[in-house]
Amino acid sequence: YADRTEREARALRIKIDNNPTNANGYLHLANLYRRADRFDQARAVLEEGLGATGAAFELAMELVDLDIEPFRRDLALTEARLAQNPDDAELQAIRARLTKEIQTRELDYFRRKADRFPTDGSFKLEMGVRLLKTGQVDEAIRELQALRGDPRLQGKVLVYLGFCFNARKNWRLAQRNFEEALKHLGPGEDQLRKEILFQLATGYAETGDFQRAVDTACELANLDFGYKDIGKRMDDWTARLQRA
Repeated sequence: YADRTEREARALRIKIDNNPTNANGYLHLANLYRRADRFDQARAVLEEGLGATGAAFELAMELVDLDIEPFRRDLALTEARLAQNPDDAELQAIRARLTKEIQTRELDYFRRKADRFPTDGSFKLEMGVRLLKTGQVDEAIRELQALRGDPRLQGKVLVYLGFCFNARKNWRLAQRNFEEALKHLGPGEDQLRKEILFQLATGYAETGDFQRAVDTACELANLDFGYKDIGKRMDDWTARLQRA
């Protein structure tokens, strides 16, 4: 594998030498080193490219993303250790700190992308998601609502608007967006469909509408009976419904 990486690196280096002001060669070589976990070499290539290309935007963004990678790897290791010791308070604190760091850095990354490419809604969507995750809920709502008219993104936008209104403790608006999102999901978005059904079922139950909670839980259980203990929750809600 190392030999193959070196061969590909030499070929890409020739392309760079032949056209040193083209950012693509540096990007491809940096990605090659990144895939091989050679992050210092990836960084050196990107920094070289920034100098040669007059600070090409795509190279600057790749460097921003590369800076996040150590935090992502530390988080993955922490998650693995937490799986073995789920009650370890110190590991939980480390996970929370790393997660916040990653989300803050990713927010900056997608904000810069969205500013650079204002007609590409996918960057604004990712920015809205990070705003929500970093607790900037009202700003997230504003960004996401601006994307509701984009048919390619509508399903996901509505889902995250549902999460935003849930975070603001406004169940009626969360419910409206979750229910609307179900109508706009594509055939390959089963995971998102399951999460929306779960959010709706638990929301109905929390507001005392156990009939709708059971009906929605039944639909989710039919897709994935083990999803977040939905079978057990459904039994509980059914029992409450019968008592009522």
